[in-house]
Amino acid sequence: MKKKKYTRKTPRLFTNLKKTNLPLGHFKTQVDLFHAFVDWLDYYDPIGLVRIFGLRQEYEPEAADLSLYVQNCESADKFAMTLHQCLISWFSEEDLRENFLQRFHLAAEDGWALWRRFQFDIQKQPDWIAEQNKLAQFGKPIFDDEDRLIFHQLVCVDGIDCLFRKRMHSGETLDFIKTEVAHLSDTQIIQKAQATGLIFNKSNIEIQHRHPDFITVVFLTQSAHPTKLFKILTKDKHD
Repeated sequence: MKKKKYTRKTPRLFTNLKKTNLPLGHFKTQVDLFHAFVDWLDYYDPIGLVRIFGLRQEYEPEAADLSLYVQNCESADKFAMTLHQCLISWFSEEDLRENFLQRFHLAAEDGWALWRRFQFDIQKQPDWIAEQNKLAQFGKPIFDDEDRLIFHQLVCVDGIDCLFRKRMHSGETLDFIKTEVAHLSDTQIIQKAQATGLIFNKSNIEIQHRHPDFITVVFLTQSAHPTKLFKILTKDKHD
């Protein structure tokens, strides 16, 4: 059977702007993928932050964004399309370097290979399997171009799991599974949400019971940048 485009690419790491072999078992958490994407973007340098301005690790916001969107890619071709859509949403098309555009498909191949190796490695990690089983209770993230989902992450507070989502225009939400918080009042649920550390003191907080399976805490304020959120929410896993 003929393999799909890009699937034969040998996965590489791009540490210090150099391609190196990616050993099996390298990826143990999603944070490892985030850092690999940062180095990959540094290497291909879409707008010249590295080679023109000498700036390193400045593609972290884009890597955090792509770490979310790649989860919706079921094939290499879909990943290439998603990468292109992300690029024109991150940057002005006029700012994309000609050298990068000429190597776009090579960059896409290498990015897809990183994701595929991540999927292979991570399936053996018990913590990842447990987290994915919990996430499945909340359903798949909805990618809506009109109100773009830019971050989501499973959060545990006092032994109760909730799903944090940040959207481009409609603020942030925390979804609690209704059966797990049925014994709590709305005030207590809000207190649990505040205990995550994701809600600022002056936030405008609203609680919603519109979904049959979830109770949603909505806080309409400008929270931290997706990269900072990524680091905040994964900090405990690396300490």
